[in-house]
Amino acid sequence: MTAVRPPRSWELQTAAVMAAVAAAALFGIVLFVRDLALRDHVLNGGVDGLSPWVAGLVLHGDAFDLLFFVVLIAYIFGFGAWRRETQRMLETIGDTRTPVTVHWTVVAWNLAIALAFMIRLTAEHSGDAAADLTVDAVQNGVRLVGIACLLIGVWQIREQVLLRVTEAGIHLRHDEPRPSSMPVRDLLPAVTGEAPAADEDFWARVARTATGLREDLALLEKTGPLAYRWLLVPADGDLTAVRAELAPGAEITVFLEPPAATETKNYTPFPAEIYQGFLEDEAGALTCQSVTRRRVPAFLARARTARRWALYPHPSPTALTATVARETPVLDR
Repeated sequence: MTAVRPPRSWELQTAAVMAAVAAAALFGIVLFVRDLALRDHVLNGGVDGLSPWVAGLVLHGDAFDLLFFVVLIAYIFGFGAWRRETQRMLETIGDTRTPVTVHWTVVAWNLAIALAFMIRLTAEHSGDAAADLTVDAVQNGVRLVGIACLLIGVWQIREQVLLRVTEAGIHLRHDEPRPSSMPVRDLLPAVTGEAPAADEDFWARVARTATGLREDLALLEKTGPLAYRWLLVPADGDLTAVRAELAPGAEITVFLEPPAATETKNYTPFPAEIYQGFLEDEAGALTCQSVTRRRVPAFLARARTARRWALYPHPSPTALTATVARETPVLDR
């Protein structure tokens, strides 16, 4: 079964934010060391001289400071956008707990940046080069502490997001194969051995039900303990394509209540411990989600944006269940 993870776009955005914060931290370390080296150079009267790399930083100081400023702006705005996207993503899975972005490291970062800004505003150039370099070093040091806190915070927030998405059990990576769209064509044994064979009488009843309701019916295919996918029985009762997709030996369940584009508000599911959630997006892709009773609100939150949805108790007392016949190998004579 496909692992439950946040969207790939969010993972890439997280990596970009961490790279930007790490770059800002690296620049901060270089500037901090440069200021201390220059301060030491001034205090000893230039007796020991400057190392080549410090001399290079001094020579190209304006360009280096401008580049550092650009990196600062990039990571600050990038973190703000990532933080909003993280909150929006968790809202889509019905997570109403304290936002993971409310983290002590973010508070520490804000305080450090504000303190560094106040140091710059209140400190006046004394004319003493050593004293001015001391102020610059302190400011860069405070800013560096804040950036380090933020880097730790982004990583810890990411871990909390991964945990909450896993707990919700909602597939958010629509660009990856999921149980509902992953073809399984291997010859499989019957999953339980308890369901009757899917004979012609079974399929005739399925076709009559679909044509009678004039609605598509949801067919759940089970090919292993955790391997599920959805197929749709068309309203016209033509089962040719559906039957060709089924894996030999799979257990199938046809639910008699069609998925629909109904409101989720005030919806009360049939009492059960486990449900199978049906979600169809605007492109027609089907998502199968196993839902515990505790996670029903999270599923309904996601169903609000679906083209069609349904939540079926599993097993269902009204569904039609059968086992797909296994293919009989033809022996060469």
